[in-house]
Amino acid sequence: TIKAAAFPGGFVSDGYKVTVPAVHNSPGKNGKELVNPAPCVITGGALSTSTNKASMVLTNNSSSTVTINKITITFPSGNGKLKKISQGPAVIFNSAAGVSSPATVSSFSGTPNDRSIAATSSKTIMFEFVNNALATGYTIDIDFGTAGIWRLTA
Repeated sequence: TIKAAAFPGGFVSDGYKVTVPAVHNSPGKNGKELVNPAPCVITGGALSTSTNKASMVLTNNSSSTVTINKITITFPSGNGKLKKISQGPAVIFNSAAGVSSPATVSSFSGTPNDRSIAATSSKTIMFEFVNNALATGYTIDIDFGTAGIWRLTA
């Protein structure tokens, strides 16, 4: 029972009516939609570290070339700042001052081809830091647009 005092503007003796517009019946969410809305066609190897570099091999399992649109990386503070990202022989990001963690890179050096992986091919992506790269403490999301977002947590 709702008492008249709950209605500071006055109580209407013939009652109140609540109308609910069309109901949106959204399917349940399991969390995967936030990272990878479509199955990602990229697979990746384990993260390896050597001196001030961390790297992994990325494989394009599709029949089309894919291109990196954005990289979001969280890395250990002990690595210092991120100075450079290379894919294969091409430098795709370079910052003399470096960037702190977490970092999002969406402005790249070189050409889109430098950030691409041909169909059924693999390339190594390498992150270079100011200090020696620690072995753990990374979350890396690489956005390939409609091909999906590949995530590494190490």
